[in-house]
Amino acid sequence: METLGGLVGSLREGFELVMDKSHSLTAVFSEAAQSTTLTILYWNIQHGKGNDGGVVNLERTAREIVASGADIVVLSELDRNRQRSGRQDQIAELQRLTEFPPHAVFHSATSGYEFGSGLWYYGNGGVLSKFPVVADQGYPLPNPERGETRKVASVRLQVGMEQVVIYGTHLSVITEERPAQVGKF
Repeated sequence: METLGGLVGSLREGFELVMDKSHSLTAVFSEAAQSTTLTILYWNIQHGKGNDGGVVNLERTAREIVASGADIVVLSELDRNRQRSGRQDQIAELQRLTEFPPHAVFHSATSGYEFGSGLWYYGNGGVLSKFPVVADQGYPLPNPERGETRKVASVRLQVGMEQVVIYGTHLSVITEERPAQVGKF
């Protein structure tokens, strides 16, 4: 496993953040009498679209989430009430399909209007958690005129006697825009 040095420094003493080859993040923290390991999966689900001709299939996505064994799942490119994904509330549907406790958070990065389906939302900060959500907030990232709106989701979880903050986002696909977005934090 490879340690993510830049992120480790921002964690409280006793925490370590590691990434395995599947790009799953794991936050590990130890206390005097106890050791807890959190497995965190970050996944850009592209609104549930697969490599099978672009078919949207959240059941397939949910199976992969369950198979990962993750305690916390941070998702990007989620839809809510968009025609292209069957007007589903995707974070709620994934929570149901994975049988995660009802600790789901969705932060919309952008919204719009589609004739026939009304207002839709598109998010890059969805979180499923096996632990209670204490607080959550979305922070807008710098958005150049030609760029897509982006946010960082900040979710504070109660894990035993500790509170853990998870951040999730999807930076711009335009490389030149990323430094300003990362610099925001």
